[in-house]
Amino acid sequence: MKLTYISILRSLSILVVVFFHVYQYMYVPAHFPETVQMYHDAYFWFNQCVGINIAMPMFTLIAGFLFSYLYDKGKYQELLPLIKKKAMRLLLPYFVFGILMMATTGVSFRPWELYTGGFAHLWYLSFLFWCFPLGWFIKKYMKSVNVQVFMLVVFLLGASQEKFLPMIMGIHNISKWFGWFMLGMLLSSYQTKIKKVISKYHLVILLLIPFLLQIYFSPLEYGDQTWYSVFCVASFLVGILYIFANIGGRILRLCQPLVWLSKYSFGIYIFHNWVGPYMISSTAKRIFPLEDLAANHVVLFPLMLTLSVICISWCLSWALMQTKVGRMLIG
Repeated sequence: MKLTYISILRSLSILVVVFFHVYQYMYVPAHFPETVQMYHDAYFWFNQCVGINIAMPMFTLIAGFLFSYLYDKGKYQELLPLIKKKAMRLLLPYFVFGILMMATTGVSFRPWELYTGGFAHLWYLSFLFWCFPLGWFIKKYMKSVNVQVFMLVVFLLGASQEKFLPMIMGIHNISKWFGWFMLGMLLSSYQTKIKKVISKYHLVILLLIPFLLQIYFSPLEYGDQTWYSVFCVASFLVGILYIFANIGGRILRLCQPLVWLSKYSFGIYIFHNWVGPYMISSTAKRIFPLEDLAANHVVLFPLMLTLSVICISWCLSWALMQTKVGRMLIG
């Protein structure tokens, strides 16, 4: 399949997101107060300033890429069926799993607060819903390349600014995140031309360098971006997409586990930050010597914890997808 590399990138992105959240537990004082500084010194820079600043934009870019690809193939031509489909795909799981998380994680049970679209890591589902009708309007009515590029620049600049839209069902995140969705749309629509230009002028290394320089000289935490860091990330994403689009068949075969994992990425995203806190809860600490393990195994402990969260999240996703309701929610 021509889009196998997209499945690989989606799996890699979701794995980095899981690593980000689990490793973040290690330097939050509430979880392991005795070893906070040690883990902060070991992992904060890479975890907070590098991987996640690529993974979340890439995850969003892929959603835009696939939407544009399918639209150009004749799918999603009507707005109302698109809205209905994405509401079932994104908003329904947001409310169902949001209510379940509120009921089982010890936070205040206020289901009405879900209407802000900002609950825990599930904020991403409510935000992503709005990308599709907005992307549809752009594909349908703004066909000029110049207009599309201008809008892309505007939305990417918005990623470095404060949110200003109302907190209603996640629409407030559009100004900071839609630029990545639109970048994916444009890369899909003009991928042949873009690949030719990159190949002809050997630009791939030049696309990667700005981000590498930025994280070395001026690293910025996730969510704290400037206009230049946003464009460095955008350049890096284009370079990475080009590299993966041109990897050979042998490497693709080696990456088949990631292709297989891709179909569970939605479920893994939902479950990982639900499962993780249970695994380092006070109850878990009474059963297992987690604090001693954290103190004595700075490399192995967070790695095994992360892999355990991935495994359990996958198991829950797989089990849920064996049911009709589960396939409707995360299939």
